[in-house]
Amino acid sequence: MLYVKAFHIIFIASWFAGLFYLPRIFVNLAMETHPIAIERLLTMARKLYRFMTLLSVPAIGLGVWLWLGYGIGKGAGNGWMHAKLFIVVLLLGYHHVK
Repeated sequence: MLYVKAFHIIFIASWFAGLFYLPRIFVNLAMETHPIAIERLLTMARKLYRFMTLLSVPAIGLGVWLWLGYGIGKGAGNGWMHAKLFIVVLLLGYHHVK
């Protein structure tokens, strides 16, 4: 289970890096006037978005595996799991709004 947790953290960190870098590409795109540079930035944004989507799937899948494997969130006093799942839903929404 420790390997699952390690890979979950790696995929989450990589996914977050893409989530925070993609808006920077959009800022550069808004400031650019040269057509070739605009096309290059659009290509970068498309490729990064596809890569981020590929990273999000194992991140969420491994998170569900950990959730079910450890039985986290069961019983009293585990309301933090609802907050964590709400944040995951918000991140998925943020990912797909772009």
